[in-house]
Amino acid sequence: MTGLSVLAMAGGLFVLGMMPQPKNKQMALAAQCGGGMLFALGLLGIAWSLAPPLA
Repeated sequence: MTGLSVLAMAGGLFVLGMMPQPKNKQMALAAQCGGGMLFALGLLGIAWSLAPPLA
């Protein structure tokens, strides 16, 4: 789970920072939103894996 979270965070950072943005503003906003969601899901996955089990 932690490995997938790290991959999601890396993919989100790649989309946000290194991927060239399209000229169309709506497409650029959609790409940024997708990158932000990937990064946020990665952070949530890492937090979930570090939290102690509640059972």
